[in-house]
Parts: sequence; structure tokens; C-alpha cells
Amino acid sequence: MKLRVAVAIAAVAAVAVGPLAACSSGGGAQSKSKPKSLTVLIVPSPSATALEAVAPAYTKQSGVAVHFVSVPYDQHATKLVLEGQSKSGSFDIAQFDQPALASIVPAKGLLALDKFITNDTTYDINDFPKPLQAYSQLDGATYGIPLSTEPYVNFYRTDIYKQLGLTPATTWQEVDSNAAAVSAKGGTHYGWDGPYGPTIDSAPEYFERLLEHGGRLLDPQTSEPLLDTPIAIQTMQAFIDLAKYSPPSTLSGTSGDSATAFTQLDVGSNIQPSGWYGTLNDAKTSKAAGDVGVAPVPAGSGGPYPPVNILKGWLIGINPNSQYQQESWNFLSFALGKQNVPAFIDAGAPVPGRTSTLESAEFNAGLPYLKYLLPGIQSGTTLPTIPELGEITTAVCQAISSMANEGKNVASTMKSLNSKVRQVLERSGRLKG
Repeated sequence: MKLRVAVAIAAVAAVAVGPLAACSSGGGAQSKSKPKSLTVLIVPSPSATALEAVAPAYTKQSGVAVHFVSVPYDQHATKLVLEGQSKSGSFDIAQFDQPALASIVPAKGLLALDKFITNDTTYDINDFPKPLQAYSQLDGATYGIPLSTEPYVNFYRTDIYKQLGLTPATTWQEVDSNAAAVSAKGGTHYGWDGPYGPTIDSAPEYFERLLEHGGRLLDPQTSEPLLDTPIAIQTMQAFIDLAKYSPPSTLSGTSGDSATAFTQLDVGSNIQPSGWYGTLNDAKTSKAAGDVGVAPVPAGSGGPYPPVNILKGWLIGINPNSQYQQESWNFLSFALGKQNVPAFIDAGAPVPGRTSTLESAEFNAGLPYLKYLLPGIQSGTTLPTIPELGEITTAVCQAISSMANEGKNVASTMKSLNSKVRQVLERSGRLKG
């Protein structure tokens, strides 16, 4: 399936952008006049690029220009928190990552969208599985809508696997054995390329494996950190052991470096959010284009909790200090509504996770990862939505880098890491004593 952007955007433009019932629920003084433009805060990503691509159709239909301001990933949450404090209204709409909800919402950096969603039947929130509807909620209120939905999947090189007689791993032991077989070819062949750098990316890769094995970052009832438990240590050891099959660039790198390695070298497999498919299979930039296979994340076991996939994906919401909250919602509904979303996807975005899209034969024919998304979403969960998650994630990333790159002992490092995480939680008052 390859929808043509021009046709899809033309279809989008045909959908009327009529005024919805006024339903401001934020603190910004609302202008009664129609704005000349809206400003959207974005984080560099295929989703942001696609949103920019469909914006001209909205401008043509509504007469409202849409301007985009890009900020680095590691600054976007801070930007929204500071906006909540300053109330500057310097932007109207903002892309954000779900783990940041617990920091942004208490700082009044996002507007509750429930009234907009309820009053806009063309957007059709019920087209999303219940776990995705809950994904953007905090304390029962909805602060964003899905911009992308990207549960983890197993990407692999079909040509290399066929040559070596390998099949996609169904267990984590097979991940290791497949990686060993590919790496044994030498040259530009690497069996694996997970990120192991000290930045924000390596920890989520480990968290996915931990939850798939039935472990958890924190005790769901007490919030006690669980990084020194047997399943947490065993899972980390297996993750670190895979580093020997990785290209040098990924040992100190990010998920982006892992994707680049997959596109330029002969990498056997990596397990990453499904949204990377478009980059890995891009005929213009990827050596692997046409040979990117997709399989489910291998099954795990051994932990005390049910094995689950982690829900991932971008959200997008409205600044409560914007003067143009209604027009901001109109743009979001236009770009991401049920009828319009084909143009957004055709512009290169990972799917926002609508059931109608995930079950579409046309979309599934061109995007082979879609068939694994709905099961992953329906059984998926999020990491703890707490303000301390960013600090905890940074500590885990630094520990991973020290184990993968400096040879630090896994068991002792994990015990030390658990103590550090506990101190973070105690300092914030989440734990007592």
C-alpha cells in the first residue's frame, strides 16, 4: 500500500473545519477573533515532519497559518513546565512524550482536552483502544491525543537471516544465538545494535525487556524500587551480554544511532519502537530497504508479574495559556481525525493507533508491523507516571553505559543503582524511611 500524499491531502482538505462548541477549560484569556496563525512546538521526529506536511491543507481550508518551532527531546518537557509557570502563551500546541505528563500537568503546562474530545464526534476518540485512551490521562483527565503509537517490535534483516538459515527469535535466548550467528560473518555484519550510551535512550530498551520478563521498575503497590531483584539483574545481564554483538557507534549512542547502524551496516536485528520502520525501510537512505522484516518481541518469563509490552508513542496537546484553544483543537482534529489520518500517515508518520487503521487491509499491506501493534496495545502498559521517572531513567542509562562500556559488574551495579533510585524516591517523599 502506498497512498499518494497529494491525493490524501486533497481528501483532508475536503473535510470541513467548522467551529465546535466553545469549551475553554484553561487559564488563558480566549480571543474571540480568529487567529492569523498558530504556533506548534515539535520535537524532531517522523511524526513532527508529517504534521508539518499536512498543515498547508489546513491553512488552505481555514485561512489560519501554522508555524512550527523545533526543540530537542531533552528540552521539550522543561519548555512546557516553564510555560506553565510563566504563562507566556508563546505557543499554542505542543508535542510531548507520555512519561513527562507527571511533571508537566502539575506545573499547569497542558490543557485538559476532555470537553473538546467529547464535543467533536468527527475526531472519534472511541476509534482508539482503551489503553491508548488512558495513555494520555493523568488523574482521570485527558491532556493529549495520540500523535504516534509505537510499541516495541523485533526488526530483522530478511536477506541475512535467509542466507544463514535463521528465523526471527521467539525467545530471548534465540535473540542471543541469532546475534552470534550474524556477527560470526565478520566485516560489516553485527548481530545486534541496541543503544548502550549514557543518554535517555538505553534505559527504555532495558525497561521493555524487564517488563516482558515479568519484572517491574517499581513495586505497583509500594513504589519500592525493584532493580536489585533476581529478574531485574538477570534481564540486565542478558541485555549487557548482547553489547558484544553491537557496532561501536551504538555502544555510546542513542536509538537514532542504532537505527543508523541498521540502515548502513549489515545488522541482524534490533528491538525498537515500531515507529522506526519508516526510517529503516527508507529506499532513499537505507541499505536495508526492502529487507526489513518485522516480528513480535520475544516472549519472556521468570518474573513475578504478567509479561507485558510497554506502550510508547508521541502525544500532542494544547497550551492552557494559548488565546486560541478552540482553533488549536480544530487543527489537531483536522490533522489527526479519523477521516483525515491517511494523509498524516502517508506523509511518513508512524500510525497514531486508531483501530480502524490497525485493522485496515490497505494499511497492513504496506506497513507489515501493524499486525503486531493491536495485540501489543491491548496488553500494553506504561512505566510509572511519576515526576521522578526522568531522574530515575537518567540514572539507569548511566549505569547501563558503565556496564556495557566499562565492564562494571552487573549484579553489584544493579544493587547500587537500586539504592540510588530509592534515594530519589525518598527525597521526593514518595517513600518514607
